[in-house]
Amino acid sequence: MRCAIALALLVTAAACPRLERPPPELAGQSPEQALAELVHSGRAHRQAIGLVRIDYLAGDGVFRGDADVAVARPGQLRFELRSFFGQPLLALAVDGPQFAYVDNGATAIVRGSSAAGRLRQILPLALAPDLAVPLLLGSVPDLGAGTVGYIRPEVAGAVGLEVIGSTAQWRLEIDERSHALLRVARSDRSGRRDFVARLADHAAVGGVAFPRRGEIEVAGRAGAVRWHWLQVEVNGAPLDAALWQLAIPTGYSVEEAAAQP
Repeated sequence: MRCAIALALLVTAAACPRLERPPPELAGQSPEQALAELVHSGRAHRQAIGLVRIDYLAGDGVFRGDADVAVARPGQLRFELRSFFGQPLLALAVDGPQFAYVDNGATAIVRGSSAAGRLRQILPLALAPDLAVPLLLGSVPDLGAGTVGYIRPEVAGAVGLEVIGSTAQWRLEIDERSHALLRVARSDRSGRRDFVARLADHAAVGGVAFPRRGEIEVAGRAGAVRWHWLQVEVNGAPLDAALWQLAIPTGYSVEEAAAQP
């Protein structure tokens, strides 16, 4: 008899679904309000200039070096890598619609449209400037329109948001206390991951919570790229327009990169 009762209780318990706890939310905010606040605060991350250490460790290669970097919204970028003796090895400048890349070691130049896939091969983060610049600044890229909802985060102490658009799905994670951006991931509608970026070591710089460290994994690249702002000035005086241009040496081979159709 006791066995029959115990068996009946087990069957009843198995038939009752367990109630999952809802994902954490920002107190008093709908997911749409939380996203709007995140986007609004990100607009205050206007520009940064400083010295950045870049690490890439993967099966297809290893790279570690310090570079002078400048970034400004929405898509301006300057990257200059020097040799151990301080001589310029390579430089990249993106002024928005166009880019120029100078490799002094190979006496070669690549230039053309910022929409060219060739630029994403050159950029350390392997992303187009409209994605790379906001992530380096610690802000949300342009997500486009979509349905917003809270999701369970992967980072402890974070709140997760999901934005499902017509062509992409975004997963964002923000610190539940400071509301600083901690993680950004984008996938296509089938769920195939395009990239995931993690931001850390936030500090109050230039009136914003600025992440001094970051890491990104991009589909098609064998390993993660990590960056660390060793020195940085955030939201300082407007950067000179000449910063986004490069002097083109004579006698170098030139590759013209066209925008993808």
